[in-house]
Amino acid sequence: QDNSTSQIQAELVYKTDVVYAWVEVGQDFDLDKLSASIDHFSQKSYPAERAFFGSELSPGIDDDPRIHILHTAKTGSGVAGYYSSADEQSRLANQYSNEKEMFYISLTWLNSMGDYETYETVLAHEFQHMIHWANDRNEETWVNEGLSEFAQEVAGYDPDTGFAGSFSQSPDTQLNTWNETTGNNGDHYGSAYLFMAYFAQRFGPALTQALVADPANGQRGFDDVLAGAGQALDFNGLFADWVVANYVDDPNALGLDGVYGYRKFEQRAPFLDNTLDKYPVA
Repeated sequence: QDNSTSQIQAELVYKTDVVYAWVEVGQDFDLDKLSASIDHFSQKSYPAERAFFGSELSPGIDDDPRIHILHTAKTGSGVAGYYSSADEQSRLANQYSNEKEMFYISLTWLNSMGDYETYETVLAHEFQHMIHWANDRNEETWVNEGLSEFAQEVAGYDPDTGFAGSFSQSPDTQLNTWNETTGNNGDHYGSAYLFMAYFAQRFGPALTQALVADPANGQRGFDDVLAGAGQALDFNGLFADWVVANYVDDPNALGLDGVYGYRKFEQRAPFLDNTLDKYPVA
């Protein structure tokens, strides 16, 4: 959380053809539940996300196709998990690199919560970050986080509409910015998630994967992939459709499948501060 580093001892407690699962020595954990979740990630989430978003670096810096998941009590407060691209670098470039494709899970969070399905959605979230870094290393935060929120749907879980509800209470939240204040980003996560879910609903895995791989960032990336697919729509037009979809939320409106609403869930109606029906607007 404060960008400090520490060294810990961890033991390999479980592995599959996809994952090495590590746990900090001396920490309590439930091996049966953890291994069942790792199995589910390996068999379901991992192949589904690779098919939808693309591949992580494999075999990567450690010349091993498996990814590493470290469960530790030292992630910092308020953190469920995170991915760090620093571990993809050689120690010649970053002395603190673990030189592995890996991400981290907070044991403090996991043990206090005890909800291993939510744990699995965090694995899906962080894996998308790993994939995205391998394909486009400097993507704008809102695109990357929006796709990671959407990743749990790709992995087969129900949509998590909690952040979407936060956005509906603050619908004037700017989509393509990100609040730098730690812990105050619920409405930003919500807007980014909804936009990426909407994009994937309209254009499917092929264009979503193209977006992940496109070297242009933010709005320019959307313009690139839409133009490349022969779509008459650009980012501005897509954004305008999305704004209407958030208000109307009827995927069958005007006989246009999925243009003006969400198919998989009902979005909470946005909070209306005022209604204007005359020009000029002052």
